[in-house]
Parts: sequence; structure tokens; C-alpha cells
Amino acid sequence: VGADNAYMSIRLLKSGKAASAVASDINDGPLRRAVENRERYGVPYMPVIKSDGLSSPVLRETVVSSRGDSCLLIAGMGGALTCRILEECDYLDRFRYMVLAPQSEVRDVRRFLEDAGRIIIAEDMVLEQGKYYPVICAGSPDEGGTERSQDAKTQGRPHRMNDAEAAFGPVMLRSRHPVLRSYLSSREQTVLGILEELRAHGAHTDREAELELELRTIREAEAYYEMQ
Repeated sequence: VGADNAYMSIRLLKSGKAASAVASDINDGPLRRAVENRERYGVPYMPVIKSDGLSSPVLRETVVSSRGDSCLLIAGMGGALTCRILEECDYLDRFRYMVLAPQSEVRDVRRFLEDAGRIIIAEDMVLEQGKYYPVICAGSPDEGGTERSQDAKTQGRPHRMNDAEAAFGPVMLRSRHPVLRSYLSSREQTVLGILEELRAHGAHTDREAELELELRTIREAEAYYEMQ
């Protein structure tokens, strides 16, 4: 969803990692480029669909007919839009996996997944050209998940992510992901600099409170890296 040039779908097909793929987008320009690339790279069996999120009947039928063996990929858009697309889908439970790479509001995406009963089973973060990009892979509870999620299932109750886990990722924090640690350090310095400037001018108290809360969450996340 949001295929743009359809490079990811093409790569998955050409590598054999996906048996089939459907590329969709809401805009005509990306759809034209997707069709051009489909022909250029020799994957004529890849449907290119115009759709607002997952609303297309073609997408719905494709996923439903997959018998629970499909994966949803949404990357390159904001977290609010990602959540909107997921919330408006009435067949979300038919996806075995969801791979999401929101460029903002990542906490909201993780909370949505949690409220939808999905387990975050893998996460990654890459640094490219000075920007940090998180990636989340979520599955159904039967797919397994983080250690604490497994423990919670054994005890018969869901595990609720704390603020640091929702903001920065339960899997990445428990694995002490090195790129995440770099991000935390960078963001902490940015927040401290903004706070210093606000306090010097004695204004923006609401903004100051928001930043202080963010700083506490960052430091809670950094504490994971001190655990033995």
C-alpha cells in the first residue's frame, strides 16, 4: 500500500521471497511508474491497483483468497495515515503479517497494533543520509513475539507496552539495538537544546512540559542499555 515506484514488490518477486504481490497507490503518477517498472523488470504478473488504502475490492478479495498467508506492507507515510488505513480495513485479521515503516507518530502505530491484538515480533532501524527509519513487523498472537509477550500469553493476559516500549519499540529495546541507541542519544541532545532555549526565554510552558515528558521517556529507554 502506497507502492510509489513498486520497487519493493518487484524486489520481493524477483528474489523469490514473495510468490505474488499486488502494488497499490491512490495517486495516478505512482501507478504509472509502477506499471512502467513492472514491464522494465519483467514481472507482468504483478497487479497494480488504484486504491485509497486497503479499500479496493480487488485487494480485499486477493487477501481473503490467500487463506491467511498474506503480508501487508505500508512504508513511507506518516503514522497517522498508517493508522487510518489500518483502522478502516474490515479484513485486517486476514493478514498473517504486517510490515510497517511509519515516518512519524511511530508510538501511535505501535499502540494501534497493540489494541488490535497484534504482537510485534520483529523490529529494525536504519540510519540513511542522516535520517532514522524504524521498521515494525507485527503478527497474530499465534506467531509468537517478544519474550515478555510470550510470558504474558502463558499467564493468560496481554502485556501492555510501557511508554518507552511504545515510543521506541519493545523488540529493539530488549535487543539493545545499536542504531536505536544512536537515535536516543541524538534525540536527547536535541531535546535538551530546545529546553535550554525555552527556559532562557521563560515562555512556552506547555511545550516545555511536552519536552520534559519526552526526555523522561528517552532516559527510560536508555536504561535498557544498562541492563545486564
